[in-house]
Amino acid sequence: MILLRFRLIAAYLILFLFSTPSFAQSASTANKTLIEKELGNIPELQNSQIDLLETLLLISRHWNPSLEIQSLRDEISNLVLDVKNNLKGSRDTDAIIRSLRLAIHNKAGYRYTEQVDAMGIPINNEELFLHGMLKTKRGYCMNLSLLYLILGQKLDLPLFGIPLPNHFFVRYEKGKNRINIEATEMGATFPDLFYRQRYLSASGKESSYFLKNLNTKQTLGAYFSNIGMVYYQNQKFERAVFYLQLSTKINPASIDAQNNLANIYSELKKYPKAIQHYEIALKASPGNISTIFNLGLVHQQSGNLDAAVENFLQVVQIDNNFAPAHQRLANLFLKSNRITSSLLHLKVLAKLQPESIQNKINIANAFGRLGQHALSIQTLKDIQKQSPGNKKVHAGLAEAFYRMDDFPHAIEQYRYLIDQNPIELRNYIQLGWTYYRIEDLAMASAWTLRGLNKSGSSGNLKTLAMMNLGFYSLLQKNYPDAKKWYRKVLSVNPPQIAESLISDIQSASYSQRADLKFFSGWIYSESKQIGKARDFLQSYLNLEANGEFADEARSLLQTYAKKDAVFFKRTSNSSASSEMVHIPSGFFKMGLNNKLEDESPEHRVFLDGFYIDKYEVSAKDFSLFLNTKNNVKKYYSDNKFGTLVYKGKFQPRPGLENYPINNISWQAANDYCKWKGKRLPSEAEWEKAARGENSTIYPWGNQPPSPDLARYHQTWTQETKHEVLLPVDALEAGKSAYGLYNMAGNVKEWVDDWYDREYYNEIDEYANPKGPIGGEFKVVRGGSWRDLKGFIYSSFRNSGSPTSRMDDYGFRCAKSASPDSGTKKLTSRRVPANAG
Repeated sequence: MILLRFRLIAAYLILFLFSTPSFAQSASTANKTLIEKELGNIPELQNSQIDLLETLLLISRHWNPSLEIQSLRDEISNLVLDVKNNLKGSRDTDAIIRSLRLAIHNKAGYRYTEQVDAMGIPINNEELFLHGMLKTKRGYCMNLSLLYLILGQKLDLPLFGIPLPNHFFVRYEKGKNRINIEATEMGATFPDLFYRQRYLSASGKESSYFLKNLNTKQTLGAYFSNIGMVYYQNQKFERAVFYLQLSTKINPASIDAQNNLANIYSELKKYPKAIQHYEIALKASPGNISTIFNLGLVHQQSGNLDAAVENFLQVVQIDNNFAPAHQRLANLFLKSNRITSSLLHLKVLAKLQPESIQNKINIANAFGRLGQHALSIQTLKDIQKQSPGNKKVHAGLAEAFYRMDDFPHAIEQYRYLIDQNPIELRNYIQLGWTYYRIEDLAMASAWTLRGLNKSGSSGNLKTLAMMNLGFYSLLQKNYPDAKKWYRKVLSVNPPQIAESLISDIQSASYSQRADLKFFSGWIYSESKQIGKARDFLQSYLNLEANGEFADEARSLLQTYAKKDAVFFKRTSNSSASSEMVHIPSGFFKMGLNNKLEDESPEHRVFLDGFYIDKYEVSAKDFSLFLNTKNNVKKYYSDNKFGTLVYKGKFQPRPGLENYPINNISWQAANDYCKWKGKRLPSEAEWEKAARGENSTIYPWGNQPPSPDLARYHQTWTQETKHEVLLPVDALEAGKSAYGLYNMAGNVKEWVDDWYDREYYNEIDEYANPKGPIGGEFKVVRGGSWRDLKGFIYSSFRNSGSPTSRMDDYGFRCAKSASPDSGTKKLTSRRVPANAG
């Protein structure tokens, strides 16, 4: 039973949260351990040393430790006796098969269960095991065949198990006598050709394993694969891996077992092991489409996109009608901006799935990405003939018309969408922005306000609508309304929302108006960003020293001057820790164009000077903070993976005092830094500290990682334990250009920013960027001991829930070298279509 994972195009990269599945603790734990030890010895046993019945009962007791098994042994003994009575000493082949059939099916009543899933596997888990079948007299191909094989072993009959993709049967073979017995059909007999045509021709799974006689140990290997999948379906991954490892060890040529194990490793994010077992499966069955496709999925998930493309191309070369591979290729080419290649596969998909409207919409979107908006519109109009009134088509037309600056037709499409769904706020916002583009500010305000009142939406769309209403009011010099809407936005969002408000103001064709300068400063002031506010307010006074807002601007500037004096008085008597490194102000290049999508485009960033810890925060240092706070906010997860242990108070595990703290939340990192009079670095600060002014790929330069430069690709075991980590001052050869240790590997490091995979597309050049205005996940940087070699370069962006406390998450702190001069935009950004 192979676990196929033909998954559609999906957004990619969820971090693997390292955990060890835990099973209910009971008095049977020791017994289960003994069972696993005994089962684990089977691959080393000779075939003659294996009692099939007792092994199967052992497997049943592993599933249900309280199982009473004597009655099951008695049932088998009765069946053996019935076969003997039927044979009456005869060794004739036909008599043997007839006697087995009479005893098992006619007298005892064993049948194929009717309660099965689409793959022919019993829905009732118990019927997958010997004990369940013996109790209900209902089973499936595997355990019904095992019943024959148990009797065969007891009666010394030449019976063998025969594997097929998603099927199993029994063969009697002695000398020239070779008879196949189909246990699911009351013991009927069929020739090899029947099975080959039914199970092998369509699947293409020709293999040295299928249709071959299996001895007792090899039969158990096949059964272990099925049992592993039972545990997998019950979310017991550790037990699933246990049985599938046994299966592949006994039957390395079993592509079902190899694929099943690889699929589970893939789901557990153990990509190297998944790749290893997929490749073994391909050696047994070269050209197997499902295996090649799943191998491509793993390469894609692990970040090896070139290998993924190669695998998916191999699939479509074998079978050009395999739609999931075309979907993956279209998506990968789209993400790498190879739009023409993406279009080729989208067009194949459209032919394979002519009824799919979405495929055709994707083609139109690809034309739009190429700037071929006229083609996009024509394609969408053709779709309209097939699907009149399709909202996605109208939304696509509105977007295409907007990008062509055909605002009247864009307005027509948005009005249609609003008529179809009067409570969808997004369409009102887009319509309002379109009116803004034709400088009809009254209509822009009216439609946006109408949408806000009708939709009752909350969250980001409501914030965007209020931002736009503030902007439109400001442009119309309706200053009280502008302040009202802007205050509403600033009151419910992080201070970084101010950047989006200022971006809209700066994008206006009359952005040099004095009142817009004042409002930019006022917005920064309301969001407590003094350094940024000062420049705009002073710029306003330079333009209108006696203007409408002059007194308010001067009052704010006087307040800032007092705060600066307090800051410099406080900081002039202290200095950064000797274990902090000064990063000078200046430009650096952030991101990479040839890596993952969320790292592009590359863009210049200017940062004020700052200090950052030379080392990751150690277990010893963090324990002092944790004991002061008493872990009241669940900063630290106290489990076996952590570098701290609680013994009346938190303390480093012996020998781990100088190892990095782990198992901590973002809030823990943030509060620790504040406790030390510091703060978390921004994502941009972290990347500059790692890459230096020359923006190298890795902290140490452009040389690929090696064990003497970074700690990566380690596996936690009972033997290695915390030695997957290294001390915070280890690997001097891997220091960054500024002298920072372990900026690649060891532990991932929390930074201050929220994560947004599209964030780099929203900016050109900024001074001191603070990241998106909010989000669900926080950014973590640098890779860890667990990560593959391909994930520890300095521009790689990762993310985690702020509440997660992972065993490979740590941090370091930063500190401003002077009062923050604030985020400034260095170049004028073109307003994106439909940005709102």
